[in-house]
Amino acid sequence: MPSIISLIFFVILLPLKTNAQLTVDVVYPREEQIVSASDSTFIFGAANNPAARVFVNGLPMRMYSNGAFMGMVPISTGDFLFKCIAQTESDSVEVIINVVVAPYLTTTRNDTIAIDSTFFLPGQNIELRAGDYLEIAFKGTPGLTASFSIPGLIEDAEMVEAPPRKEFYWGESVFGVGKITPTPDVAGIYCGGLFIKQDTEMDTVEIEFELLGANGISATAIAPGRLTVRNDSSPRIVELTEEITVARTGSGLGYQMFLPEGVKLWVTGKKGTYYRAQLNSLEDIWVPESNLKFLPAGTPIPSSTIELVRSRNFDRKVRITFHLRERLPFKIAQLNDPSALIVSIYGATSNTDWIRYDFEDPLLREMSWSQPVNGVYEVKILLDQKQQWGYNPYYDGTNLELEIKKPPKKFSLKYMTICIDPGHGPDNGAIGPTRLKEKDANMQLSLTLKEKLEKKGAKVFLTRKDHHGAALAVRTKLAAFVQADVLLSIHHNALPDGVNPFANKGSSTYYYHPQSHALAVAIQKRLQTKLKLTNFGLYYDNLSICRIPQMPAVLIEPAFIMHPDEEMQIRTRKYKKNAADAIVKGLEDFLKKAKKN
Repeated sequence: MPSIISLIFFVILLPLKTNAQLTVDVVYPREEQIVSASDSTFIFGAANNPAARVFVNGLPMRMYSNGAFMGMVPISTGDFLFKCIAQTESDSVEVIINVVVAPYLTTTRNDTIAIDSTFFLPGQNIELRAGDYLEIAFKGTPGLTASFSIPGLIEDAEMVEAPPRKEFYWGESVFGVGKITPTPDVAGIYCGGLFIKQDTEMDTVEIEFELLGANGISATAIAPGRLTVRNDSSPRIVELTEEITVARTGSGLGYQMFLPEGVKLWVTGKKGTYYRAQLNSLEDIWVPESNLKFLPAGTPIPSSTIELVRSRNFDRKVRITFHLRERLPFKIAQLNDPSALIVSIYGATSNTDWIRYDFEDPLLREMSWSQPVNGVYEVKILLDQKQQWGYNPYYDGTNLELEIKKPPKKFSLKYMTICIDPGHGPDNGAIGPTRLKEKDANMQLSLTLKEKLEKKGAKVFLTRKDHHGAALAVRTKLAAFVQADVLLSIHHNALPDGVNPFANKGSSTYYYHPQSHALAVAIQKRLQTKLKLTNFGLYYDNLSICRIPQMPAVLIEPAFIMHPDEEMQIRTRKYKKNAADAIVKGLEDFLKKAKKN
């Protein structure tokens, strides 16, 4: 009997003793990729022989038991080569990866008088009107005299040299230890500006720069962005044409509001492909040109009085109606302490004599209106629940409807509907050192989580199956359509270029609305207890999946698929069981706290 066991053991081990030719697979960075990092970045992949050693540009990489390797390598801007050599006692192989390291701003040499073509303001065509401030800047040889001219507006306006500054790199600041990037201070950035005078009108005019040295030698340049100043006799009104338009804080900058189709806006300027819209005398938003259509000349500035606000009680929700005469932009702020929703409607003026409550409604504690500034109508809705469960704003004709979801009747997974989003698919997402695709790892964990939740009695929906996928907007629509109580998006993490993967890894959880904070905290705590990986943190993040307002929603990154140690764990049944257990326990902790409140 022992000899048979030994024979079986021998047969099982025999295939591991391979004489296959040594290979090395560099997973990241990819050939001809643009790398955004300053002084160094990571590289990872795997050799097909676990006994191999890998060197990149002469530096030894950290090796792992499955043949994977990872390391940080110094880089320089421009065309750059990663020379990867894998070696065993009897074999070696070399792979060269060509990349482009994105340049960062540097100080122009003092031995020349030059204007740097990589940094100008304006960098895009802009439209302004009388009273607007025009910001001007360029980079050139430091310590000289700079000026700008706009034909027909101003000639030889003085500019000042700004103090030296460092380049900001978001990747290290967000996902690293928060250190300042080690780029040198940049000098020679000259700034200026002016207010547009009344009755000015011009079309696509060039902005000219001059940099003058003490020896009388000068350099000149023209900004890539042209200036248009409009002197319209009537306002330009647009209507939004897409189902949802993201309004931003500036041209291509941060998200600020989410506006439905049919909302009308007064546009007052343009930069690149974004139009500026005035909400009131103090606030502007920027909307993409592709999401709007211009209404006929003479269309009045959007406005409405509001005479009535009324609530209606339903089985699972409360509906609050704001009676308007046209679709106006609005913003909803959610508060946890006190539990409240604050609705701001722009272009609206109060004539509100009545706020009618549905007396049978146990959710609403109190509603009150205010007019904090001209053109902004605000309603504060106090709620009799500490944990909010979602809200859904939409227009029905010209009336703004706000549906507020009631708490579940029983705080148990047995009575909950959970929507699980296996992130990515059909795109691969991140890829691990041994080419494990994130979309596959996400699906495997999602299926394990689904099974565990269903054993608890929950009703579970997935936003995708197998390798099929859907747009992010479709996934959130599905979660709302099935009336999910909670949305969980499952992912596995990766870092941006230049961030040290040995110091930054582990588990993290992401949320957006305040109603999702307690759920994110509960799941992150359980991930720490169960997986025992590094705590990579809790994040407030403006992610599409997390932005859904109709329910608490979080995005979960239990581990880093790009890190060899964690990729090996992700492949195991034990990891999937523990990660799913942690998420289920986190949900139960969340429900327990919500019930108590």
